[in-house]
Amino acid sequence: MLEVVAALCGMQAQVMSSVGLAMCARIEGLTPADVRDALWKRRRLVKTWAMRGTLHVLHADDYVRWQRALGAYAHHTKPGWFQRCGLAPQELDVIVAAIGRALGRRLLTRDQLADAVARVVGTSELGDILRQGWGWMLKPAAFHGQLCFGPSMGANVRFARPDVWLRRAPRPESRGGWIDLTRRFLAAYGPATRVDYSRWSGAPLAHVDETLRSLGAAVTEISLAGAKAWVLTKDVAELVAAEPSGAVRLLPAFDQYVIAASPHVHNLLSGGHRKDIFRPQGWISPVLMVDGRIDGVWSYQRNGRRLSVKIRPFVRMTRQVWDAAEGEAQRLAKFLDGELDLVRE
Repeated sequence: MLEVVAALCGMQAQVMSSVGLAMCARIEGLTPADVRDALWKRRRLVKTWAMRGTLHVLHADDYVRWQRALGAYAHHTKPGWFQRCGLAPQELDVIVAAIGRALGRRLLTRDQLADAVARVVGTSELGDILRQGWGWMLKPAAFHGQLCFGPSMGANVRFARPDVWLRRAPRPESRGGWIDLTRRFLAAYGPATRVDYSRWSGAPLAHVDETLRSLGAAVTEISLAGAKAWVLTKDVAELVAAEPSGAVRLLPAFDQYVIAASPHVHNLLSGGHRKDIFRPQGWISPVLMVDGRIDGVWSYQRNGRRLSVKIRPFVRMTRQVWDAAEGEAQRLAKFLDGELDLVRE
C-alpha cells in the first residue's frame, strides 16, 4: 500500500472514500482497516493539501521530502488572493506562524484551532478572519509545514502540526525536492508535456522548464501527438516495447490515472463522453478502464449488506471484458464487506 501511494505521487482525497477504493483497484487483499491504520495509527500516510492546492494522501516519507517544494505553491501570494480574503501579506505570515504555535503537540478541531490562534496573536480580528475563511487560511499553513490532518473526533475534523504528528521535521532544501518530485511524476505519468506537469503540480511553466533542464540526460524529449513531451530515459525502451495487457479496472471518483490523463483524454475515450467523466464543480466520475482506455463509467450504492454496482459502458464490451469487470466488482464488494448486485446498463 505504501509503495503504491508513493509510486502515484500521492492520492487525491477530496472524497476520502475514493482513496481506499483507488488502493483497492491496485492492491489485492487490502482492507479499509489497513488504510485507517496507516493514516491514523502508524502514521505512515498523511492527509494534507498538496499538489494544485487539493487534498491528498501522501506517503509520510514523501511529505518530509516534498514539503518545502510544495511550500513554493504561489497561489496565495498573488495580490488577488489577498484582496479576496481581506488580508495583508504580513497578516498571512502571522496567522500561518500562529497556527503552528497554536497546534503545538495537540490535536485541535477547527473551532478549537480558531480560539487558540486568536489567543496566540492576541487580537480577535485575525481570529475572526480565520473563522470566516477556513479554506483561505488552512491551505497556506499546510503548504508551509504548519498543519496536516489528524484523526477526526466524531464528525469533527482535527488538525495536527506535521513535524509533531509524523515525528520528523521537513527537509530544509526545496530545489532537490522539486527535482525528485518531477522525476517521480514522470515515472508514474510520463510521457508528459510541460503543460501536463504544470497543471498537475501547480508549478509555473518557467519553474517546470528549469526543473526539466536540471534533470539533464535523465529525461528524454519525445513527440506526443505532435507536442514536445518528456519521459525518463530509463523508461523509453520499456514504453516502446509495451503491449496491451488486458487489464480491466474499476477506478473510483478522482482517481489519479484519470486526473493525470485529463489533458489527453480524447486519445483514451470513445467520442462524445468527456462530459460523463469531467462533470460540473470539478467532479471526476468513477471510470471503467480497459487496457488504459476509459470505456465506461460506474457507480455503487449500498443498501444494508447489498452493494449495487452499476456499469455503463461507452462501447460494446466483449464477454471477456464483462467477466473481468465482474471480477473487479467482486473485489470491490469484498473490500466494502458487502454482497454484490451487479447491474449492466
